[in-house]
Amino acid sequence: MALSKQAQDLNEKLNAIHYRQQLLAAFSQPKASDLISAIQPNRFKPNIQQKRQRLRGGQLLTLAQPANGLHKTIMMFHGGGFVLAASNAFREVALYFVKAGFRVVIADYPLIPTVSAQALRQWALDAYQMVQTQEGPLIVFGDSAGANIALRLALDLTPKQVADSLMGLELVSLCPDLTFASADVKARAQADLVLDRTGIKDYQAVTMGAAGMATFSFTQQRSWPSLGVIRIDSGANEFMVPDVERVAAGLAKNPDNQVKVNIHPGLVHDFIMWQWLPETQATLAGMVSFFKKLDEK
Repeated sequence: MALSKQAQDLNEKLNAIHYRQQLLAAFSQPKASDLISAIQPNRFKPNIQQKRQRLRGGQLLTLAQPANGLHKTIMMFHGGGFVLAASNAFREVALYFVKAGFRVVIADYPLIPTVSAQALRQWALDAYQMVQTQEGPLIVFGDSAGANIALRLALDLTPKQVADSLMGLELVSLCPDLTFASADVKARAQADLVLDRTGIKDYQAVTMGAAGMATFSFTQQRSWPSLGVIRIDSGANEFMVPDVERVAAGLAKNPDNQVKVNIHPGLVHDFIMWQWLPETQATLAGMVSFFKKLDEK
């Protein structure tokens, strides 16, 4: 399928403004505004029901619009390289799912280096258990760094927890190896319009350390447990696509896993944050369809 004019224009603009360097600067030297989460109760309209719960330096914000009918609950983990707060664009994706009739719980987690990678890992597990106790079975959504958190969370669940409470996973722009060491990943790095491979690897080595990077990396996983239904979406421009495909293949070796991988031609890392792209609208609609099928089971 041909890339839309809007997506072509975006890619040209990202290249022209050196977006990759701008994003790296935001990760490496975040401004105060980058650390303020867009996930606050006063950022949502009154017709959306809201509930906020504090949890060890983070918060869980539940959003629902009962007028649209309610399906199951989606627990969402935002991106931002583990160091940046949830963005306005992520908030809009959450609202898209709310308007589609889902209850959404945004896991607004404490950021690295305020907490360690291991503490963040435990926070995600504790948050999941809290939300699952309140809401019942969950669909877990993660974007970029949030996809890494979501996958690590799923791996940390017991087999009984997976069977009883994990309805499905949606992993967007997963970064399976934070060292980006694979030869085929290195070969693709220069063409990536959003992520600077060397710069991101270096700042994560400082903020997370080798042990922290290993906590949220998955290419060394030798066997994959039963996690159920997993959908993975990445842009074809992302340099880590080969690692994504390897992780997906590993997951699929377990006959209990149903894995669907979508590598979207011409699209960049985090493309669903640009909601005005026709490709993003189609992908979000596909996710809603995926979630509703999970809800029917």
